Amino acid sequence: MFWSLLLCFSFFSAAGTGFKFHLYPMLLEKGLSASEVVIIIAVLGPAQVAGRVLLSAIMESMSIVKLGVITASALPVVFIALAYLPVSMWLLIPLAVVFGAASGIMTIVKGMSVPELLTRDAYGAINAAMNIPVKLIQAFSPWLAAAIWYIGGGYHAVLMFLAFLGVVSLISFILSAKVTTCQP
Repeated sequence: MFWSLLLCFSFFSAAGTGFKFHLYPMLLEKGLSASEVVIIIAVLGPAQVAGRVLLSAIMESMSIVKLGVITASALPVVFIALAYLPVSMWLLIPLAVVFGAASGIMTIVKGMSVPELLTRDAYGAINAAMNIPVKLIQAFSPWLAAAIWYIGGGYHAVLMFLAFLGVVSLISFILSAKVTTCQP
């Protein structure tokens, strides 16, 4: 379970960081003006807070497994929609809200998953052991996205790669939940 959670958090962080670092040039490449891009980027921070506020309202009725699956599902949906939907600021703002909310909620999911799915013992040591590879992968992801952009000739290839990372993150979280239900 440790490894599946580690993969989930690593790939979620890599996809999110790669996306955030490339969002400005990505949206310019799609034909938005600089001011439209700034508006969309400005939505991300408040959406993170809104996601956490929403979480506080629904947390009592939702398990960490369901919350993790829903949150991890958001990234592939956002990236695929961004790759294939027509370019419109009014379509992109809701996608930015979903991405921002998922990023904010995943911070909470990461903190709650270890004690609820893995163990309540050595919480700090386990999170630290997970955080080292997560941060390394996160730091590497903008460069990898740039390489994919260069090789692929545009941001469509990057979005497909980020969607793939999001799917791996989702599958990894689902696997961690399956391991939990199989344990005595």
